[in-house]
Order: sequence, then C-alpha cells, then structure tokens
Amino acid sequence: MQQIYYQEEIDKILDQYLAGKLSAEEVRLLHAKLQKGELHFLSEDEWEQIVLPPDVLHPITHAEKMTEKVLYASAGNDFEWTENRYQKYGWANSRYAVVISLLLGLLLLLPFVHLFLSLGKEQNLVNRYFAPHDMIPVERSFTNPDAENLWHAAVLKYRAGNYSASAASLSQLFAYQLPDAYTDHLYMGICYIGNAQPREALHHLKIAAETTPADAGLQNLVNWYISLAYIQNGNIAAAKPLLEQLSETLNFVYQTRAAKLLSEL
Repeated sequence: MQQIYYQEEIDKILDQYLAGKLSAEEVRLLHAKLQKGELHFLSEDEWEQIVLPPDVLHPITHAEKMTEKVLYASAGNDFEWTENRYQKYGWANSRYAVVISLLLGLLLLLPFVHLFLSLGKEQNLVNRYFAPHDMIPVERSFTNPDAENLWHAAVLKYRAGNYSASAASLSQLFAYQLPDAYTDHLYMGICYIGNAQPREALHHLKIAAETTPADAGLQNLVNWYISLAYIQNGNIAAAKPLLEQLSETLNFVYQTRAAKLLSEL
C-alpha cells in the first residue's frame, strides 16, 4: 500500500514538473521527502495551487539574454558579456569616454605646447646673444634744440635699459624729419628686441635697412639685429642667411657671435 502511495506521489511530482510548475531542484527536494516517508506532505488542493515564478515557469533563452545586454549597453551603461568560457569582453563606456577625451585634449594641446617651448628656446637664444649697441659714439648734428634734447633723453634711457621710454623719445624725433632718421629706426628696433617685441623691431629695422646710406657703415649692424628679431619671432629660416653672411664678414663687431648663434640654430 505504501508503495502505491509512493508511486502516486511520484506521478504527481512528475506531472507538476511536466506542467512547468516545478523546477528540477524542487523535484529533487520533493523526491527526497518521499524517500524519507513523508508521503502526505501536500494535499490535492495544495498540489493544484502550486505556481512557479515567471522566470522559472518561462525561462529566458540565451539569445534573449544577449539581446537584453546589447540594448542595455547601447543606452550608455557598463556591461560585461561572456561569449563563452574562454573569452570574456568588458566595456565601460564612461571610463573609456573620459580616457578618450583626455587623449583628444592632449593631442589638441601638443601644437601649442610645442610652440610655447619653441618660443621659449628662441627667446633664450636671443637673450644670450643680444647686446644693445652703444648710442654714445653716434654722431648727429641737430639744428633744433628740442630734437637734440629728445635724442639725449633717448640715449640716457637706452643706456639705463629703459627701452620703452627710449623708444618713445626716438619716435618723437620723426616729427622733425631728420635726414638721418634711419638712426632712430635702428635704435628703436634694438629697443623693441630688448622688450621682446620682434614684430615692431622688424618694422623699424627693415626701414633702417632700406634707408641707410651705403657709406654709413651700418648695414651689417642692421642685419645683425634683423636676424635676432627674426629668431625672436620664430622665423629661423629667414635669420640663417643673414647670420651666414655676417659670420663670414671680417672685422664685423659681432662676427663671432653670429657664427656661434648660427651653430645653435
């Protein structure tokens, strides 16, 4: 009789399992109870009321799980996908986005960093080789006392290293239309190099180069400062030919400096 009840209970368990109301684990637990003699652990009504959770009753297939993971990842969230037990792929969008942003930022900054470092190097070169040519030996004749006073004021400020004030005094001399105004352009160019203003320096030095008479003996001096202004402005290619010529010019006051500077470019 007990064997009959045992078999009937086994049949009930199998029916519930086949109907999708019991999981394999629950079948094992119920079978263990039957083996212990717990034959009447559930009534007929209780058997009929067994309802499994939706995820057990209708399990999601592997393909559906993979589809959900892909959709979840496309929303910008982190996910981890295991294709098989040998390969494991991880993706963290937020972390990668930060890393990519930093790399792009560095790439964008590199040209500016290179330019900054280059300008620093070129300015250091100019600082090492630049020396303001003395204004005292310059001989000038003035018919206007105001113009003469401006010149002497410019000389004093120049020798004191106050290049801005000296350039301001020299610029006022242009109002007098002096025949040797190229001298004022030359020393204004030197003042602007001393103030690290290469564009302004080149403007005045090029005027001096165009207007200085050949017999004035200043062309090499003007070219020397033009080459320094070019370097200060980052135009090494324009400075090299001038320095090559000056380094080969005998008796030029800055011949040795020109040769050394050229070797460092």
